[in-house]
Amino acid sequence: MNTYHVLPGKKRNDSEDEGWFHRMNQFQRKETLKQVVFRDNNFPGISNGPYSKNPDHLYPHILPPGNESRVYYGDYDDIKEYFDESGITFHTESLNLKSSQVCCINLLFPLKKDISKATAVFKLLFPNLQNISKIEFEYTGDDNEYRELGEPESGKRGQNRTSIDAAVFWKDKSNIEHISFIEWKYTEPGFGGCSAFNDTDKDEVKLKCLNQRVLESPEEYCLVTTGSPLRNRTYWKLMEKAGIDINLFTSKEGCPFRGPFYQLMRQYLLAYLVTKNKPEAKVEVVSMAFENNASIHKIPRYLKDLAATQNTKDIITLWNSIIKPPSLPLGYITVEKFVKAVDDSGAYDESWRNYIKERYGL
Repeated sequence: MNTYHVLPGKKRNDSEDEGWFHRMNQFQRKETLKQVVFRDNNFPGISNGPYSKNPDHLYPHILPPGNESRVYYGDYDDIKEYFDESGITFHTESLNLKSSQVCCINLLFPLKKDISKATAVFKLLFPNLQNISKIEFEYTGDDNEYRELGEPESGKRGQNRTSIDAAVFWKDKSNIEHISFIEWKYTEPGFGGCSAFNDTDKDEVKLKCLNQRVLESPEEYCLVTTGSPLRNRTYWKLMEKAGIDINLFTSKEGCPFRGPFYQLMRQYLLAYLVTKNKPEAKVEVVSMAFENNASIHKIPRYLKDLAATQNTKDIITLWNSIIKPPSLPLGYITVEKFVKAVDDSGAYDESWRNYIKERYGL
C-alpha cells in the first residue's frame, strides 16, 4: 500500500503522512517547499514520485518515472549523451528535485559546453587560474585509480566507486596543471557516511565499527575491507601516504571514518592517487554547498574530543587539522559565491540564468 507524504495542511486521510516534513531541518523544509512550487508551476497536475529506496513512499518533491528530462535545464539530450559515452550512472535519486547531482549538473554543465565561459567564471573563484581545459562529472580518475582503491570492477562512474561530482582541469599563470575536485551538496545535512555501517541493521555487525581497536586492526574490524567483492577496499593502507594523520585519532568510540570523514577520506585518497599517477598536477578538493545549509559544517558527537584537541569548530577546519602534505587543504566555496561569479563574469545565457533563479532561488 502506498504512503503519500504530503505537505503540512494537505493531509486528507490516514494513508497520507506529513510527519516527514517536520523531521527535516529548517533549510531542508525551505528548499522542499521551493521545489514543490517549482514543480507545480512548471508541471501542473503531475503525480508524486516514489522514493528510490522505498517505492511505496511517494513525495511531492519527487517526479514520477518518465520525467527525467524535466529536472535538467534544457540540456538533457546532451547530458545523457555525455553520460552514456563516459559510462556514467545517474544517481537513483535523480528524479528528486532536491538531488545534488542534478543541482551540480544544472549549474555546471552549461560551462562544460563552453570552456571560455567556464574560464571567465572560475577566474573569479581561483585568482591564479589562467585557463580551463575541461570539466568532467562523476570523475573516478583516468584508468586504474579505482583498482588501487580496491573498488569493484563492476562499478561505474557514479556507482560503487569513489566518484567526484565535478572535476575542473585548469592551468595557472605559471602553467602548472591543477585539478579541482568539487564535492557538491544541496540539502544533505552533511558529508556522506560509510554505507557499510549506516545501511546495516545488525547491531553485532555495527559493533565492529564501534570497537576502539578498529584503528589498530582495520583488516579485522572494518566492514569495507572484507566480506564481498564490494568490500575489499584498500583505504586504510593508503591513508598515511595521502597525508591523513590517523595518529591524531585517540577516541575510544570506534571508527572515526564512519560519518562525514568517510566521504572526505575517499576523495582525498583519490586525489592522492591521481597526483601519484600525474605528478605534474596539483589536485585539491573543494566543498561547494549552499550558504544556509549550516548542518553541513556540524561535527558529530564522536569527533568532539578531537575537535577540542585541534581547537576547531566545524567539520572543514577539523578535517584540515588532520591533513598534511602531500595533500592540500579542503577548500570551501558557497553556491551563492559561485553564482555571483557567474553574474559578475557575464558569461551566461539569460534563459539559463532565469531557470536557476526560479529553480534554486539564486
